[in-house]
Amino acid sequence: MNDNWERIQNLFLEAIDLPAAERASVLDKACAGDEKMRREIESLLEHDSADEHRITDALEVTALSLFESEDVSGTRLGAWRVIKEIGRGGMGTVYLACRDDDQFQKHVAIKVVKRGMDTAELLSRFRHERQILAQLDHPFIARLIDSGNTQQGRPFLVMEYVQGRPIDVFCRQDGLDIQARCRLFLKVCQAVSYAHRNLVIHRDLKPGNILVAADGSPKLLDFGVAKLLDPEIDPSAAATVVAGRLLTPEYASPEQLRGELVGAASDIYALGAVLYELLTGVKAQPITSDTPSELEKVICHTDVPAPSTRIESNDRLRKRLEGDLDTIVLKAMRKEPDERYSSVDLFYKDINRHLKGRTITARPPSLTYRLGKFARRHRFSMAAAVLVVISMVVGTWISIAEARRARMEQRRAEARLSQMVELANRALFDVHGSIERLPGATEARRQLVKTTLDYLENLSKDAGNDQRLSKALGAAYYRLGDLQGYSYTPNLGDTAGAIRSYRSSAALLDPIRRAHPQDAEAQRLWLQTQKHLAELLNANGDAAGASSLLHDALPVAAAFAKLPDADVDGERIQGEIYGALANSVGKISPAEQLPDARRYLEIFSGLAARFPDKGDFVLDQADAYALLGNLLLRQGDSRGALDPYLQCVTLREKLVKDHPNDVVYKRNLMIGYGHVGDVLGNPVMLSLGDSAGAREYYRKAVAIGQEIYDADPNDLTAKFDLAASLQRLGIIDVPVSGLSESLATLQRSASMLESIVASDPKNVRRAKMLSLSLEYVGHRLQSIGRYREAIANYQRSLAMANAELAEDPADRSAMSQAIASGRGLAVALALSGDLAAALRQAQATLATAEANLKNGTDKRSGLRHVAASSMELGSIYEILAKHSPPPRQKQEWQAAHDALGRSVSLLESMAADGKLVGFDADNLQNSRKLLAEVEAQLSVTDQKGH
Repeated sequence: MNDNWERIQNLFLEAIDLPAAERASVLDKACAGDEKMRREIESLLEHDSADEHRITDALEVTALSLFESEDVSGTRLGAWRVIKEIGRGGMGTVYLACRDDDQFQKHVAIKVVKRGMDTAELLSRFRHERQILAQLDHPFIARLIDSGNTQQGRPFLVMEYVQGRPIDVFCRQDGLDIQARCRLFLKVCQAVSYAHRNLVIHRDLKPGNILVAADGSPKLLDFGVAKLLDPEIDPSAAATVVAGRLLTPEYASPEQLRGELVGAASDIYALGAVLYELLTGVKAQPITSDTPSELEKVICHTDVPAPSTRIESNDRLRKRLEGDLDTIVLKAMRKEPDERYSSVDLFYKDINRHLKGRTITARPPSLTYRLGKFARRHRFSMAAAVLVVISMVVGTWISIAEARRARMEQRRAEARLSQMVELANRALFDVHGSIERLPGATEARRQLVKTTLDYLENLSKDAGNDQRLSKALGAAYYRLGDLQGYSYTPNLGDTAGAIRSYRSSAALLDPIRRAHPQDAEAQRLWLQTQKHLAELLNANGDAAGASSLLHDALPVAAAFAKLPDADVDGERIQGEIYGALANSVGKISPAEQLPDARRYLEIFSGLAARFPDKGDFVLDQADAYALLGNLLLRQGDSRGALDPYLQCVTLREKLVKDHPNDVVYKRNLMIGYGHVGDVLGNPVMLSLGDSAGAREYYRKAVAIGQEIYDADPNDLTAKFDLAASLQRLGIIDVPVSGLSESLATLQRSASMLESIVASDPKNVRRAKMLSLSLEYVGHRLQSIGRYREAIANYQRSLAMANAELAEDPADRSAMSQAIASGRGLAVALALSGDLAAALRQAQATLATAEANLKNGTDKRSGLRHVAASSMELGSIYEILAKHSPPPRQKQEWQAAHDALGRSVSLLESMAADGKLVGFDADNLQNSRKLLAEVEAQLSVTDQKGH
């Protein structure tokens, strides 16, 4: 400590013994105009006067801890024999110990609170550490084994003994390069992320608390100053963080130093400081003085210099750090918490993406940066693409110039035009096709298609109405539509733009294919465009428009299949159109869709058998199995749906195994895993009730979805797929211990879907997914007693479903969502104590269900909704009866009896028509149970009345 601080201490101790009235004159003379020193002393005096003798007592406790610590070496603590002291910390002493009985042999580390530190507050913090360590079980976190109290009553912890070196020493002594240091640091991030998911923060991350074992695995030590993130679990967290700021200045965040509430952002800041030191060998924020003012200046106000600027004599290392690594570290160490990475997972992903040569989220998303990264990963494909684009640009200039100079040379111009069109077609089909399924290729594809389209449009201005050019333009618009928003391939999420491009393509191709019925290429392009357009219209809720397009295309597909040049494309396109028809939504029932689905499966099973080396035929065969399973599931045949779903997964797993880098095959396998999970245990479907089995498949789907999304965050399909997979995993029934994890999963899904829907508000399918996620966020919040938040989520979900019904009253999925969200809202209102609002909501939901039964086409579904809504209304009346004054109780019990009796009657009538499965069976059981309780209460009420 410097001389100035010693002077401040001496003057404080001198002034504290003086009467308050005399202190000012003494400080005037002693400080001699040094206002900074005077403010420091007055601050100490103010704190001491707020709590008499607090500073003096603290000094006394410190002295006791330094001079009167008790060595317990050689003694026995519980079942453990203490061998020797191996370290000391701010709270306790750490000893090496071994098991002292015949159970097993094991060395451990024991931390004991040292004498003078066993105040009530510190003992509470020590017990808190014991609670935190007990709930953490991760391969990179030192494990808690046992705990107890010494004979003197001081608590101790028995922890896993880690033999290793601090992470900075390990990296330095073993000569790890930057790549290896980053990969080791990623394991540390995994441990911290795991702790954060368990609502625990470390608060003292530093190299000394991260030991690396001989096998290269890190171990995170000392959660003794951690605080639970949830204030409901640790109500004293806020006060403790401010009052007891245990920190290491070199790695402390500004909010820690200021005594503000500390959260995950502080751990991210400390991780940034650790990574900084691993990369450069120097500390990010070196502390030269521990005076309060100096600490505040360095930690709170001095910007951290870029790591590369701290490297003086190693040009290669400095260049290695410049760019991404500088950006990643500095983002983690921003002074304001909300400017850092919002989670350790995002910090982890950026480092991982950098190691893989991909773009990082912390860098501005410039086109130059993205293309530079992509080019380094795919040198050969990009070289080919760039060569074609350069050739096109040069060719365009040459063709226009030559056309203007030699308009009279018609034959030469036509020959050149043919070459230019051929060049464009190669760019659209050969080069584009070679990179279409590469991970992260969305931006490169967009540039290639856009450049080709501009080229063709400019060419058409000089070439007139040449049909070859119109056909090439039609192909370009078709490819552009796929890239903009075709749901089954990587795309940019612009559904409206994709529909416009498909219509432009069809308008260019239709006159050509009508005038030339033998032109197989024109027929093929027009049919593909119509199919893709119909699929997007269907996704946007225009089932009638989609069905009309597909039915018009069927006879054209049949005629195309007979053309000599059609080859197997004729059968393929026919099969795809049958599949699109069977996939239609809206007023079409599963029974009407099944023949089209079976024809779809028949065609592609034949093609896959004849051409086993063509993966896309196998992919369509798998899609046909999935569609068949979906239709059987919608008919209520859950067990019958499982077999085609499993056959679908088997085919797709083989495709991914044979083509591990094909994004389309991976995405389809992810969807297949989701289907199997649905039929096993999805709670919103007529599933088999196997939640554990469903969870296993959903986790596989999430893993693939995350991989595809990480490879190309610009791909809106990948983002939607990941959100949908997370939703499925989140809505699975869980025990109480799994509610927090389920809630976090659903909230992540909802957040991703929010941004997707905002960018494409007309996409009905995606809006429905968001509405379902919000409903289940409400269920989870309700289950943990956060009723106000649950009510808000139910209300949003209900409003979205009602908006969809206003657009299309026959939309069955929107109707189901409105009824489900309305039921959930009624229960949440009742649990929050607003029984009047709960009753109104339950009555409104039942009215909606009754109107649907009266006007809908699916009677069984309508009966199901009315029965479930009646059960909910009956349960609300039951709660009202229990809280009503005696004169009104019988009336409420009778209303509950009527509603529950109706629910039981409707469900029993459904059981007579066929075996009840899934939630129908659960609802019948619950309704009967509630009805029996109500009848018992009515009997008691009648007896009292007599």
